[in-house]
Amino acid sequence: ITTEMIMHKDSIIINSPYIIMNKTRFEDIKYVFLKDEYSLNMRFEKQEIKDILLLIPDKFQDIVKGQEINGIISAIIKVKKEQDNLNPYCEIDFYLNNSEYKLLDHPFHLSEIKAKGHFTNGKYQTLESCSLIFKEFSSKKNQGFLNGQFEVNNFNEYHLIADMSASWELTELSELMNASPFKNLTGKLQTQIKYEGKLSFDEKIKQYINASIHDARWEFSGVSFNYKESPLNFIFPKSIWEIKNNNVVIKDNDFQISESDLRFTGEINDLILYLIDEKDKIDIKGSVLSKEVKFKQLITIKDINGEDKE
Repeated sequence: ITTEMIMHKDSIIINSPYIIMNKTRFEDIKYVFLKDEYSLNMRFEKQEIKDILLLIPDKFQDIVKGQEINGIISAIIKVKKEQDNLNPYCEIDFYLNNSEYKLLDHPFHLSEIKAKGHFTNGKYQTLESCSLIFKEFSSKKNQGFLNGQFEVNNFNEYHLIADMSASWELTELSELMNASPFKNLTGKLQTQIKYEGKLSFDEKIKQYINASIHDARWEFSGVSFNYKESPLNFIFPKSIWEIKNNNVVIKDNDFQISESDLRFTGEINDLILYLIDEKDKIDIKGSVLSKEVKFKQLITIKDINGEDKE
C-alpha cells in the first residue's frame, strides 16, 4: 500500500489509495486531524453488504437484529468530528444492486433490490436524529413487486414515511396475517400506498398501523376465499378500494357468495384493523343490490360471525 502521512505537532494528514477491513476494500481514504477535530472521507465499490454490516459497532447491531440483508453495495462516506460535538457526524450516499432482504421471524422476503440511498446521523449525531432515505427503490417478491421511495427516521423508535406501489399474490399476504379469518385465499392485489407512522418488526406494528396516517388504492382481481369455517365461496372478479386511514370506500363492487350475486357500494370502517386482528368487529354502511339471493346460505354467515373470537 502506498500511503502518504504528514504529521505536525497538532495535526495529522493521511492519504491512502485503499485499505481492507474485514474483506471490505475502502478506497481514496483521506483523513485529517487538527486540534481535537478530524474528518474522514472514503468510498467503496461493489462490496458485499454482509461484510459491511459486520463493521457496525456492537452497540448499534440491534438496528439489523432479526433481519438478513445480502447483496452488493457501493458508497461514499463522509465523517466529521468537531470539538464541540460528543459524537462525529456521519453521512453516507449509497447504491444497492442485486440485493435481498429477509425478516427472520416472518415470511417476508424481497429479492433483486435496487435503490439509491442516503444515511445521516443528523444534527445531534444520535440514534434519535438518524435518517435513512431510499429513492428509486425496486424489488421482486415471488410473482409480485414492491417499488417506490421511503424514509426511516429516529432509530430508537422507527418512524416511516413511505410512498410505495406493489403487486402481491394474496396467498403471500395471508401468510403475513396471524389467524386470518379468510381461508383458501387466492387472487392478486395491486396497490399504491402512502404511509406515515411508527414502524416495528414485531407485533407492535398492528398498533402503529392503527395510529398511522395512510392513504391507499387497492385493486383486487380474481379473488376467492372462504370466511372462517363457512363452506360458502366468496368470489370477487374485480374490486377497487379507496382507503383513508382506517376507512375503506367501495363503489359498484360486483361479487358472489356461492349462488348469490351481489353489488355493494359503501364504506367499511376498521376493516384493515380487523384483518390484522387489531379490532374484533367492523362497521359497514352502504347499499347492496342483487339479482338473485339465497337467504338460507347467507344467513349462515351471521351464525359464524357471532361466535366469540378466541
